[in-house]
Amino acid sequence: MWDVPSRVVSEHVEPPDHQRPAIVIGGGISGLTCAAYLASSGLPVKVLEARAHLGGTSTSVRALGAEFVPFDSRSRFNSTVAHELDLERHGLVASTGDVPELAMSWLGGDPFLRFASERATLDALRVTHRYESANYERYLTAAKPVIELLQELSEDDSRTPPLRRLLDRRNSAAATLARWSRRSAADVLHSFFETEPLRSAALVRGPVASGRTPDLPGSGLGALGYALSHSGLTDTAKSGSVPVAAALASVVRENGGSIITSARVSRIVADARGVHSVVVDSGEEFESGCVVVACDPRRAILQCLKPAPAVASSLIRRAEATPVSEGHVARIDAVLAEFPVRRADVVASLGRCGVPEDVQSGIVVTPGARALSNGFRLLRHGAIAQRPPMVISVVAGVDSSLAVSSPSTLSIELFHAPYELSGGWPGSAEPARWIELAADAFGHDLATAVSGWRIITPAAVDAEGLQPYRQRGLAARAALGTLPRRHRHDDHATPVDGLFLCDAGDMTMPPSIVDPGRSAANRILRTLRADLSPAA
Repeated sequence: MWDVPSRVVSEHVEPPDHQRPAIVIGGGISGLTCAAYLASSGLPVKVLEARAHLGGTSTSVRALGAEFVPFDSRSRFNSTVAHELDLERHGLVASTGDVPELAMSWLGGDPFLRFASERATLDALRVTHRYESANYERYLTAAKPVIELLQELSEDDSRTPPLRRLLDRRNSAAATLARWSRRSAADVLHSFFETEPLRSAALVRGPVASGRTPDLPGSGLGALGYALSHSGLTDTAKSGSVPVAAALASVVRENGGSIITSARVSRIVADARGVHSVVVDSGEEFESGCVVVACDPRRAILQCLKPAPAVASSLIRRAEATPVSEGHVARIDAVLAEFPVRRADVVASLGRCGVPEDVQSGIVVTPGARALSNGFRLLRHGAIAQRPPMVISVVAGVDSSLAVSSPSTLSIELFHAPYELSGGWPGSAEPARWIELAADAFGHDLATAVSGWRIITPAAVDAEGLQPYRQRGLAARAALGTLPRRHRHDDHATPVDGLFLCDAGDMTMPPSIVDPGRSAANRILRTLRADLSPAA
């Protein structure tokens, strides 16, 4: 495995010159985060990315003569990571101001304005949904201690299993976590809120976005979404998500790491002693001290770890047993000939809450909770609900630093879209219908303002790597509404010495609020330091 570094000083590892590098497979946000931590700790690092660019879902897309910059959840970054890696010095700037996200129901009623600021959200609720403000406070009183508990568990390096540590607390937060984890997300939110926008927007951003039905027992942690948004654990990057990847890559290079793009890994070479090297499609082989899989773990284990050593048998069985889920999100990218006029009632609601009329925040549009569950069932039959949940994003309106893009662009993400549409996607009237639906929610001028658009079906969303909702880590795991059933102290580690899984999806699920790349790097460094200890 490792050529042992000469010494360990505090949190820093100083290896000799001949140290074989840690190879990180995947240059998305998780992989770059892991690589940045390893490099800044003194380890030689090499990142191999299959595509010609870095960033994964944070990459801008050129289409229809315009630049579509990922914003939304992909531009959120972990505040702890930003501080520890000093990403501001590497060009990452947090977006100023607090632009609310609007949640609207197809059933009508005033929109729900959710700010990053808890106080601003409560102030807006007192204007638009006065009777819900007390309910929101009651919800936060219950949910915030659960977030803090999960964060505490994720940062605890003790070898006591997290479930045991959870039981040892015997406090109200532990009781709430246990209780919610057995209920459905829809049931938990229904116990707090009376209006559909407040109940359903959290479901759309949580279980629905993950392709789960919100009435599924055990999805209750999906109700933590609102509390997470006020936790201060994440921030929004100015100019969208592209600068996040750029800043992380800068940290890697500054600390001596290297990044190679257009290098698709075809083989991970390992035997009973551990990993030895990585081979890319071109045939070039890179020796390695350890390998971090920061891409699809199932593919890496089943297709690249060949011939697999006998110690990997349990890992392979788990990978084979992991279901391959099809995507459920379709997207329309549209070019606007002119900026559309927003609905008058929405403008009035924004004005009453002190939000300027020219702030074009994103919109979550949702049916009721029961209809969300019905949409999940239609999905299984290749059909789409008449009023499906969707997210409408006018990027330049959310972040003025992107307003210089010409022409203006708009994206519509539609959930519960089947991989195989009944009757087929080619020639279907569905995509055009979504633009009309979006116009109902945004403003009728939207339909006439669209000068061109393209549909990205769920299969294409997966193929282009545009699906952000499969990210893991507590912020995602809790928002998706699944409490890990199997807690292991060695999350990220595998039976193969030197092989680690960075973003392991459903295979390893540490209850971590931090970015999975940070969690994986900490695990790798703990392993190395344990190997160097006198007792090892």
